[in-house]
Amino acid sequence: MEESRKNKEADWTDTMWSRALLSFDLERTKIFRPKTYETIKRVLQALNVQGIKFSLDDIGAILTPEKQMKGCCLPIKQGPNAIVMFLAPDMEIIPQTSADYVVAHEFAHVNLKHHQIPNDNANPAQLEFEADKLAESWGFKKPEKGKVILEVFANLLEERLGRGKRQLTEDSVRYTFFYALTTIGNVNPCDIILESSNTEIRREETDMMVVDKDGNPKAILEFKCDRAIPSGKNLNETQRAGKVIRDIFRLTSYGDRNIKRYFVYVTDNNMSGYFQNPINKLGNLFDLKEGTTFKLNNEYLQFRSPTFTKAMGRPTESLIISAFSRDFNSGWYLRIYEISPILQ
Repeated sequence: MEESRKNKEADWTDTMWSRALLSFDLERTKIFRPKTYETIKRVLQALNVQGIKFSLDDIGAILTPEKQMKGCCLPIKQGPNAIVMFLAPDMEIIPQTSADYVVAHEFAHVNLKHHQIPNDNANPAQLEFEADKLAESWGFKKPEKGKVILEVFANLLEERLGRGKRQLTEDSVRYTFFYALTTIGNVNPCDIILESSNTEIRREETDMMVVDKDGNPKAILEFKCDRAIPSGKNLNETQRAGKVIRDIFRLTSYGDRNIKRYFVYVTDNNMSGYFQNPINKLGNLFDLKEGTTFKLNNEYLQFRSPTFTKAMGRPTESLIISAFSRDFNSGWYLRIYEISPILQ
């Protein structure tokens, strides 16, 4: 009996994993859900160091279905601890810190015995708050949802770049963002409008608009992907830089100041070199650090070349906030700015 008790309190061995991870067996879990598999082990090992232990007496099963699985029927043990913990396939693509938090949060629910509270007496918001606080006390802080969306978007772009430059176009950038927004952000695809008419600017369309259930705009986004011309022909870098500024200004044209505005820019070494060249005086915009702001106004844009000025169009004073920035090893760059019009 004593030996049996010690076994139940022991760390989760591969034998226990094979009984707990239903994907449907340990080897398949390692192959098809490797990140999830390793994350659970990481979190449990971290908790074990703190003296917090879980065994199969606490959880009947951890369900880690493969992405293509649409449904399944599973037997679970009987009793007060007959719990099935579900970890979605999207665990494989979210950042590691986010995956760690999700697993720790679910184990916090188990530790707090939330599953034993009758549904009629449960306050879901309160239970989530309690699980968050306990997970945070264990060292797993809840990540900001918007940041997770952008990190997944960046990771997917990097994967595309790994498959060759021809994989990356402005459309592929936009659709990759669409995927991150709907999958990680849980935004209803029907609430996303592509190439929405901009009523404030004639003959113009906004690349993407996110609306609420009543159809009111919540956020608008412009996307731009600048890359070398496949034929090897020289780029008109000055003109392209002017068009980047033009797209930023376009976002300020919407009258409702409560709408969130984002400019998503992806480029290769050609345009990054142009922006970072001190002669062109655009480096403080391109290299803006995450979370910092920059004022784009007439004073900053004066004394530019006619080519740049023509491509830029009519300037509108704007406050630029760096929402996300990543330099890829492949020589590509991702910049995401939040744009706010400055009140006159």
